[in-house]
Amino acid sequence: MNKPQRVILWGDSVAKGVVYDEAQQRYTLARVSAASIVAQRLGIEVVNRAHLGLTIDGGIAQIEKDLARGVTAEYAVVEFGGNDSDYDWTSISCTPDSEHFSKTPPERFEQRLREALARVARAGITPVLCTLPPIVSQRYFDFVSRGNSAANILRWLGSVDRIGAYHGIYSEINARVARELGLPLLDVRGTFAEHDPCSLFCIDGIHPNAEGQVRIGESLSRMLTFA
Repeated sequence: MNKPQRVILWGDSVAKGVVYDEAQQRYTLARVSAASIVAQRLGIEVVNRAHLGLTIDGGIAQIEKDLARGVTAEYAVVEFGGNDSDYDWTSISCTPDSEHFSKTPPERFEQRLREALARVARAGITPVLCTLPPIVSQRYFDFVSRGNSAANILRWLGSVDRIGAYHGIYSEINARVARELGLPLLDVRGTFAEHDPCSLFCIDGIHPNAEGQVRIGESLSRMLTFA
């Protein structure tokens, strides 16, 4: 890797810098995001094309749209998997004895991720993959149980810890694909493991808080500085 002048981010709300505002009980953008930290510390342009709620399918559509518009950079941070691993919790609450599937099953997620990376590489941009920040399972369980039946959701899950374990499968897919394709990997999960995870997450248990965004920004800055 060579130190870039421009980096583009394609991903979901984590890459976008979305945090949960407890006072207003809604999602908003962090005043200082990982992307803004990288831009300021390295003096480079960071084009943030991440969006709240994107799965890998939506991500590919965004990548295609941006590339068609002529967007380019030396490196592209590709950060997906969090929404892909998520479930329709209201449906589970209503029918806990039925079979339910995540938004993008792991096999399809890997297939589509590889397609996205190939498309980025064909455009002359080097993809950078990311492991996913771990989920604080109990917080997320409490969050998705609001307005739903916590008892029914737990009956379907069997254990609250299953949330984090399943989410971890998608993080490992990102890491394994990076190894197999010889791509740079930003180990967000490892960075968070160095700290008390609860201190780095919003009340929803899935979005890094302001401090979590700082940790991600610092890690990416170091990676690009010594690229």
